[in-house]
Amino acid sequence: MNVLHSRLLDPVQGYSVLFEALVEEAAVEHALSCDELGVDHSESIQGVQDGRYQWFCARITVRKGGIEGVNYLGCCCYASYPEFYIEQYDDYCTDMIAEAILDAEEKSQ
Repeated sequence: MNVLHSRLLDPVQGYSVLFEALVEEAAVEHALSCDELGVDHSESIQGVQDGRYQWFCARITVRKGGIEGVNYLGCCCYASYPEFYIEQYDDYCTDMIAEAILDAEEKSQ
């Protein structure tokens, strides 16, 4: 997967935390047109198509003492990559970091 953007975030529980925005393989038109709640995503689709929004797969990698954990979230649509890890830090990003740490801890056992 090609990396579009990366950023080293603040450490969590002694783990280094790396955010990467990867090229999303799912077509935005298909992914956002399948909303089960009936939300109209035409603005987001048009925003991705004309470059106002970023369409990516988020990857969080944590490392500590030679142990690595990862977590992915596909079909992310944000005005910018930093919006995901700054403005959404207490939402998806925090959850992904926690899941990546669990992944690392499972691998260390």
